[in-house]
Amino acid sequence: MLGVQRVLIVTDSLYIINNFKRAATWRANSWCNASGRPLENSDLWKRFLSAQAKVKVRTDIVWKIGKSSSTLKMVDRAAKDAGKSPQSVDRGFRGGKVGRSKVVGGSASLYVARGRDETIRIYRSALIGRTGHKITFDLYDEGSASYSQKCFAYTDAHVASQLHRQHCYRVSFCNDPKHRIILSILEEVACGAIGASRLGRPEGEHSRSILH
Repeated sequence: MLGVQRVLIVTDSLYIINNFKRAATWRANSWCNASGRPLENSDLWKRFLSAQAKVKVRTDIVWKIGKSSSTLKMVDRAAKDAGKSPQSVDRGFRGGKVGRSKVVGGSASLYVARGRDETIRIYRSALIGRTGHKITFDLYDEGSASYSQKCFAYTDAHVASQLHRQHCYRVSFCNDPKHRIILSILEEVACGAIGASRLGRPEGEHSRSILH
């Protein structure tokens, strides 16, 4: 069909290299991983599997350090130019609400579930799959009375609808380290007053409770 005997895909993405063999298993598991966590970019993985099934020749994917040769630099420039002026709309992309973190440097890491209640400040949310939501937040550390790290976790549509950017909440997490799920919102707290008291409320100020 292609007039060639082999297709070689070169990528600098470790995410692709480490996961492309798992895509078929994810599809069979309704685009969740082995722990039941919803996966991002399912629309792109679907297109990858569809194209892979149509190609009747050997297809290999190899990893190369990005921009390590003149050819890879050219490919990188072409990809960036195409992203700035796409020829068609990516209708599978669903952008989330984005804000800025209060924690300087680094990227968000998956929250380690410990079955605890935590105070968090939301700065990003995104829809994952049909009903799952990825919530990215600053985690408040009561010991140091400051935001200590950037984290993300998952929740359902009901809880996600009540978590708003630039707002702070006391939330309850599950105790299953495989899932990292926000179970419920205990109350909304005043972000500007966090640190004034254990729940972040100055005397005389009351938070709006959201109980499930």
